[in-house]
Amino acid sequence: MTAESKSPGKACLGGILGIMISLTYSGCFSVEEPVSVQDGAGREWQSEVEKELVISGLREGDPWSLAHLHLALPEESELQNSRDQLHQLLSDIDSVIPIHGDHGERGEQHPHLLLRTGVLLQGPVISEALRNRTQQELSKTSYVKEWRAVNDYAWLLDAAARCGLKRQVLVLDGTLGDLVDESIRTLEQGDAVISSILAKSPTLETRRPAGLSDPTVAGCWAFTCGGTHLLGALVECALSDLILPEDRKRIDALLSNFEKRLRWDLNYRHLERDRAIRAGKSSRKADRNFGLAQIKVLGHGLEVLSRARRLYPEDSQVFSSSMNQMLQELENLFLSGRYPGFDPVALLQQKVSIENPETWERAHGDLSHLIRGLRLAKDSSKY
Repeated sequence: MTAESKSPGKACLGGILGIMISLTYSGCFSVEEPVSVQDGAGREWQSEVEKELVISGLREGDPWSLAHLHLALPEESELQNSRDQLHQLLSDIDSVIPIHGDHGERGEQHPHLLLRTGVLLQGPVISEALRNRTQQELSKTSYVKEWRAVNDYAWLLDAAARCGLKRQVLVLDGTLGDLVDESIRTLEQGDAVISSILAKSPTLETRRPAGLSDPTVAGCWAFTCGGTHLLGALVECALSDLILPEDRKRIDALLSNFEKRLRWDLNYRHLERDRAIRAGKSSRKADRNFGLAQIKVLGHGLEVLSRARRLYPEDSQVFSSSMNQMLQELENLFLSGRYPGFDPVALLQQKVSIENPETWERAHGDLSHLIRGLRLAKDSSKY
């Protein structure tokens, strides 16, 4: 949810131990070993990143930056005043939810990003005021066919699901159920476009479709963060019974395809780094770009699959292979000296936000998702 790929006026916001990842492409979920998440207190890099996220997020102070900061650290004591102000804002049915802040075009600028953030921070019990505000926003919403607008529905669907709203709730040109069903079709179409790409292991010659491309070319990769926000919202819809029983298998299929895409993307990013270095590019720059790309995949992947595990309470090991692979990738990424050009704490500092704001956005947004993904992998019950 960062500025890695941008649509007009918006930003959508080596190898493991020297061995390339071995990929398998099957139609079933990974069900091997249980997921083991190290306590965050045991990761020196995580503590440093969390401290710098608070400093940089409060320093920037715009809606996009604060929304990501709350996502990463929903119980951070230094953010209590900001949480209180956000709740007060959203609880006023007549208030205007700010989008841009002083930075104008930071992040995707989705109108409902703060709404979803406020709902998420309340946990399992949502106030009547926030439920009413979410329903009001739904009543003004139409399923716009222009594909870039699809990105905004992720936040509204997520908020509606967490508020426990029903499929019959009205939107501008139909119902919430219609919005959910159309979102499923959108991701299915995106998966179909890139299925032939994911069917083969990437090589040094492979080029992934650019995120700025139309979905008819880039499939799910065209949407914000590869469509992970919309898929995550559909997971929340499934957890809240907004998915029709006959469509649950379609959610299963989307999640299975997502696993394939995660494995493919992780492998591809290693090859992309190797290709840049072989072409004579700076190894430090290659490390930085590789690290930024990896934290995007790892953070969003852990978020989606951690919550999705709750859809299969009878299977404690579902998605475990993919999640353990991501956790191992993460430990290798932050291993001291492995990628000298990737310094996430440095990327969050004010100098970077001034001189290279898009790099700062990528770091702040995706590190926020990564911290949240690690927390959910350990305990997916809230936030």
